[in-house]
Amino acid sequence: MKSWFKNNYILLSIILLGIIIRFLFLLKYGDFWDDEMFSFTYAQKAWPEGLIYWLWETNPPLHMLILKIWFFVFPATEFWTRIPSLIFGTATILAVYKLAKLIWDKNVALLSALFIALHSYNVFWSATARVYSLLMLLSSLSVYFFFKIFFYNSPNKKDKIFLAIINTLLLLSHLSAVLLIFTQALIIFAINSKKFLQWCKINLIPFIIGASWLIPSFLIKQHNQLEKTWLLNMRHNLNTIVGPIINLIAGIQYTSLGFLIVSVLLALVLIVSILQIKKMDIKYASLLTFIFFPIFATALFKIWHVKMLIYTIPFWAIIIAFSLKKISPNKIWAGLLIFAICLPGIFTAYQSIPLTYWPQISDYIEKESETEEKTAVVYSNFMLRAQIERYLNLPLKFYAFDLALDHGMSWDDLIIKKNYLFLQFPPDDITNWFIGKQLNQYDKIILLQGEYSYTVFLNEILEKNNFSIQKERTKANLSGNYYLSTYVKNDSTTPAIQ
Repeated sequence: MKSWFKNNYILLSIILLGIIIRFLFLLKYGDFWDDEMFSFTYAQKAWPEGLIYWLWETNPPLHMLILKIWFFVFPATEFWTRIPSLIFGTATILAVYKLAKLIWDKNVALLSALFIALHSYNVFWSATARVYSLLMLLSSLSVYFFFKIFFYNSPNKKDKIFLAIINTLLLLSHLSAVLLIFTQALIIFAINSKKFLQWCKINLIPFIIGASWLIPSFLIKQHNQLEKTWLLNMRHNLNTIVGPIINLIAGIQYTSLGFLIVSVLLALVLIVSILQIKKMDIKYASLLTFIFFPIFATALFKIWHVKMLIYTIPFWAIIIAFSLKKISPNKIWAGLLIFAICLPGIFTAYQSIPLTYWPQISDYIEKESETEEKTAVVYSNFMLRAQIERYLNLPLKFYAFDLALDHGMSWDDLIIKKNYLFLQFPPDDITNWFIGKQLNQYDKIILLQGEYSYTVFLNEILEKNNFSIQKERTKANLSGNYYLSTYVKNDSTTPAIQ
C-alpha cells in the first residue's frame, strides 16, 4: 500500500487539488439558475408524470434520474443537488489520466490530469446541477475502452461490456453523445473495416436503449413546432462563434488574454498534429478526430453551440498536454505552463459566481413597494416562476408573461413544451394578456425583464397602457440578460422620468 501511494502521490495530489477547487466553487455557487432549477424541479416529479415530462425534455433523462434516486437519500437542497456533479467532475480527472496513460505514458497522463483538474469550464460544470460533468466523465471512459478494445486488442470481455454500458449511459445523457458514437464508428471503419462489425455488435444494445427514448421523444416534439427550438434558431456573431472554442481550450475567459492563450495553443496543436500525422500516429489522429469531427458536424448542420461540444474537453486536455510535453520535455515546466494557462480562467469563473442572486432582486422589490401605491411584479420569462416561489417570499402579486390560459396549458406544460422555442406573438395576443391579468388596476408595476432579440419586451405594452418609467432600469443578478425597472401610471402623483 505504501509503495502504491509513493508511486501515485502526484496523481493523488492533483485529484485533491481538483476536489478543493470544485468544492470552493460549489460553496460560493448560491441560488439555482434557470437550467439548474429545471433539473431540480423535474427530478422530483412523481411517476408516471415525471417520465412524461422527461420525454418532452430536449435532452435524455439520465441526470434527472440520478437526482431522483439521489433525493431518496440526501436533502433536496442547492448544496446536495450539486454534489453528484462534483463527484463526476472529480472522477473525470482520474478517467483522463487513465486514457492519456493508455495512449502515451505516465508523464503525459499526469499533465492531462492536471489540465482537466484546473480547466475552469470543467470546474464550473462540476459545481453545477446539470448533466455536463457526467457527460465529460462518460465520454472519457467511452474513448478509454474504445482505444483499449480496438487499438490494443484487449481480449477481456469485461471491456466490451463496459463500453456497451458506458455508451448506453452516454446516449441517455445528452444529444451530443450521438456525435461521439458516430465518431467511433467513423474511426473504426476507416482504420479497420473488419472490426466495424464487432463495434456494431457491442453497441447494438446501446442503440436500442437510446432509441427507446430518442424516437418517442422526437415524435412527441414533432407536434410542438420542433423547427422553432433554440438549437435550430441560433443567431451567431463573432463572440458566439469564437466563444465556444475559448471555453473548450482555455475555460471561462472573456478577455483578450483568453483569446491570446487559445491562439497560441491552437498554433501549437496544429504544429504537433502535422508532425504526428506525418509519423502516421494513428492513435493521435484518432483522438484528434474526436475533437474536430463534432466541430465540423455542428458547424455544418448549424447547431454550433458549446453545449454540443462540452464532451470534447477531456480530449482537448490530453492533446494540449501532449503538445506541451513535446515542446517542454521537463514535466515540471510543462506543468507550470498548464497552471499559467488555466489560472486566469479559474479566477474569472470564480468571480462570475453566483450566476443568480435573488436577495438583490428581493431588496429592489421591497424598496420599490414600500409606498402606499398598489404594486405588482411582472416578469417576462415565465420560467422564473419556480425560482420566484423558492427565493422570493414577498406579499405582492407576481404575473408572468405565460399566455398559459390562451394555450390551454398548465405551467408545467408551458415549461416543458415552450421554454426552448423562439416564439413570436401578435400584438393583439400581448394586449389581451395585459387585459386578462387586469394590470391596469395597479398604480405601480415592477418589471423584471429578460432582454433578448427573440423575447417580448413588456415595457412596450406598459407604455402603451398609460404607464411610464419611474426608475431607470438596473441589471438584475440573474443568469442571462435581465433588468429591473419600475413603472407608474401617468396619473400617479409620483413623478415619472421623461
